[in-house]
Amino acid sequence: MLESPKTYRETIECYALDFLKKGADLTLTPRGDLALTKDGGLKLGDDNYSALFRLTTGIRQTPPSDS
Repeated sequence: MLESPKTYRETIECYALDFLKKGADLTLTPRGDLALTKDGGLKLGDDNYSALFRLTTGIRQTPPSDS
């Protein structure tokens, strides 16, 4: 039976990603439109924050592999 995924907060604590705790606002383009990532997702904060947020979200939803 599969375990339910960790919460976002549990994942942040597990990998000591404390700077992600503060959260971030959606980013706007110079024209005032919502900024998007290269694959069309909404961009949160600067490039680094947005990338690590998305990576953390992906990691927490991926079940561990059996070795």
